[in-house]
This record gives sequence, C-alpha cells and structure tokens, in this order.
Amino acid sequence: MRKNNQVTIPGTDTTAERGRAGDNVAGKRQVEVSGKPSGESPEESRIADGAVEFGGMEFRDIRTLSAGIDAFDKRVDELLERFRGNKIADKVAYSVSAVADHSIIWMIFAVFRLLRGKRHGLAGVRAILAVFGESALINLGVKNLVNRHRPPFEDLDHPHPLRKPLTSSFPSGHSSAAFCAATLLADDDPLMAPIYYTVAAAAALSRVYVRVHHASDVVGGVAIGRGLGKLGLWALPLPQTSRKAMKYSPLKPEVRKIICQDDHVVWKG
Repeated sequence: MRKNNQVTIPGTDTTAERGRAGDNVAGKRQVEVSGKPSGESPEESRIADGAVEFGGMEFRDIRTLSAGIDAFDKRVDELLERFRGNKIADKVAYSVSAVADHSIIWMIFAVFRLLRGKRHGLAGVRAILAVFGESALINLGVKNLVNRHRPPFEDLDHPHPLRKPLTSSFPSGHSSAAFCAATLLADDDPLMAPIYYTVAAAAALSRVYVRVHHASDVVGGVAIGRGLGKLGLWALPLPQTSRKAMKYSPLKPEVRKIICQDDHVVWKG
C-alpha cells in the first residue's frame, strides 16, 4: 500500500510502533546507565544513593561523611607539621606519649591521690578501677569492632623512640584513658584538676603529633573517655564535699558557711 510516498508492508512496524520501540530501547539504556530501576520507591532510591538516616537526620551519602573526616584529619596533620622537627616540641610530644603508654601517668596520679587521705584514697581507687575497665572496653571491644587502619608507622620518620601500637586506630586509647581518668581524679580536687586536664589534653594531642593516630581517633577517644568518666562519677560518687573543695568553691563566701568534722561537711543554717 502506498500512502504519502511511503510503502507499508504487511507484517512490519508502522512509524508510530517504531517510535515506541525506540523509546523502550532508550529507557532500557537509561536503566543500564543509572543502575536503578525506574519504578523503585523513594526509600529504595535513598538506599541506592547511599543515604543513611541517623538521629532523625539523613546523610545523602555516607562517603561524603567519610570524606569530611579525612579532610579534617589531613588539615590537623598539616597544622602539626609546622611544629614537627622542632627539638623541644618533638621531645615534649614523644615524652608525653611515652609516659601515657599503658596509662602509666594516670596510675601514678591515682596512687598519689590515694596516699593523700581517706577521701582522696577512695577517689584514687575509683580512678584505678575505671582505667582498667576503660582499657578492656576500648582495646578488646570498640577497636576490634571499628578496625580502622593507623597511619603508616614504618614509612614515617620518628626522631625519638616510640612504641609501635598493636591495636587498630579508632578510638585513641591514650585519649580515652586520659579523659576518663582526668574526669574522675578532678572530682573534689580543685587544686589538681587543671593539672589533670592539661596532661590529658597533652597526651591526646601527642598521639596525632607522633603520627600513630588520626585526629578523628583522638576526638572520638576524648568523647568516649569523658563519657566513661561521667558514668564513673554517677556510679561511684564520693561522700560529701571535702573542706578543701569547699574552700576553693566558686560559691560566694556567705554561702560557704560550713563546719568540718572528721572530714565531713555539715552545712550551717
């Protein structure tokens, strides 16, 4: 049959049918390129895109979060690189990192407080128990669960002796132990509290400086250690506030009218 100078042969596709066939082929090609079926639900689409929901918030791509962490680690490392090579900075950082190995410095602080009297003794024992518990939780639990790779140890130049870590990178055990112990030891010890937290911060920072941890490992360790310390304060509280703590309390003098008897505090009026 001839129509408008076109010949239609029985058994073949018409122009409209060929158009629809072309659309189907294009649709199939689009599915192949995108890797997603056209009829998927919004929930399936979010999963295919790598979206993750956490705390009521949606991360469109978990890889974006990972890239942000890597960028943070790189930026902190670049900042510390300005100080590496300085003899004093190197000596201090490596020394602090060494005395914090196996929580040595925190055991010394705890024993020192234990020897200062009855109330201080209780705080010292509490800190020792907490450090042992923190070490078991972090090294045997969290680190094995996360299993993050550390910065390459052998490929980096270390100007001072440094113990090679055997566990995975996240979180920093030195940082978690430091802030767990500092939180507990600073309780009811206002004179020593600044020293505890200064040493804890130095120990945490030293782990990034000597390149055995990423900066995000230290941030995670600080947060976990602080949380464990707060948990210890709640689970094993000290008796009533001591005379020394009240003496240096930020309360107004007229509020701090107390009578101390046998290391116990009785409020007056």
